Amino acid sequence: MKYFSNSIKQFCLVLTACLLGIGAMAQVTFQVDMSNQMVDAAGVHIAGDFQGWDPAATPLTDIGGGVWAITIPALTPLATYQYKFVNGNVWGM
Repeated sequence: MKYFSNSIKQFCLVLTACLLGIGAMAQVTFQVDMSNQMVDAAGVHIAGDFQGWDPAATPLTDIGGGVWAITIPALTPLATYQYKFVNGNVWGM
């Protein structure tokens, strides 16, 4: 299985929303701990309803220690988003 749901316990997710004011967009940082996984040569990506579920469109950056992260600059505050981390840039194997 090449994709990882946000409900898998072995991955850490740190979700930080910085609200810039009423009616403003939120900056959200997603992080996933891949230190116990062999990361695909294409890296780690995030796919979700906020970006059209494209597994190749949104790569994360390796920030060290097996942790990969990305900050999405413009999400609606207090909204619910569905997403998955993708080990590589395609669905499945």
